[in-house]
Amino acid sequence: MMLQVIEHLPPGSVPVVLKQYKYVPQDITAKGAVAMARQESQFMTALPKTIVIIDVAGVKVGKAFWRYARALSKAPRWELPHHTHVANCPTWTVKVWKQVKKLLTKADADNVSLHTTGVSEVLQSIRIIQI
Repeated sequence: MMLQVIEHLPPGSVPVVLKQYKYVPQDITAKGAVAMARQESQFMTALPKTIVIIDVAGVKVGKAFWRYARALSKAPRWELPHHTHVANCPTWTVKVWKQVKKLLTKADADNVSLHTTGVSEVLQSIRIIQI
């Protein structure tokens, strides 16, 4: 599954959403990317003030990735997450992040933390911060 709530954290049961973009089909069409981006927008709109973990393990940066990123940047906007953590960042992430930032608002870009550690470690650090 590309999007799922993996935990609720106090205070007030803050949902933690895991996004795994490795599940974007490599043969996705522009129309398919728009439809997937719309689904993500609807999912996130239903969950205001979340903490998001984007797992980039297994993501292939190619046509499909950029097609989806462009479609997502044009999708209806949802409320800015409490914070976005990007897990499993390989060395190329910094270079790609410079390009992805151009598709985001400054507020969205400033709300992102990159991590070389996995989802479990990022989630554990979020739990500690929330306490």
